[in-house]
Amino acid sequence: MVRQKNKEPKVDSELIYAYARIDRLGEIEEFILMPNVANLPNVGDRLYDDALYEAAKIIFAFISLWAKLAVTLVKLKQFQGAIDASRKANSSKTWKEVCFACIDAEEFLLARICGLSVIVQVDDLEEVSEFYQNRGCFNELISRMSGLGLERPYGYLY
Repeated sequence: MVRQKNKEPKVDSELIYAYARIDRLGEIEEFILMPNVANLPNVGDRLYDDALYEAAKIIFAFISLWAKLAVTLVKLKQFQGAIDASRKANSSKTWKEVCFACIDAEEFLLARICGLSVIVQVDDLEEVSEFYQNRGCFNELISRMSGLGLERPYGYLY
């Protein structure tokens, strides 16, 4: 009722948040497709902070906040989607976060994909190496490093 009389960002934002709290994700999707004045980046951040990751995913995908979408997808254990979002975000920080999450989840093939975008800088290479070592993933690290010279030239073709 309030929304019919007043179109205010606070009202629209709170309506989206309320839909998320009661797990009505379909209504969120419908609502954001309609004309609205919600502050979607703030709502997405709030949903993420409250661990309402499915709802945050909808918001971040809709407004093309790829870096935040990638991190949200990591929380949902949707690593392939996180890699796709990282590609669109094109941020070394995002690539590192997704890479480290893949290593923690023992998704080493996906971590290798992320690693190609992370280890361009020597500092990043050292950080990734330490991350593998701290988790006892020595065989994966050796595999990663041995293939480094072979993979790098081809990474830029895609």
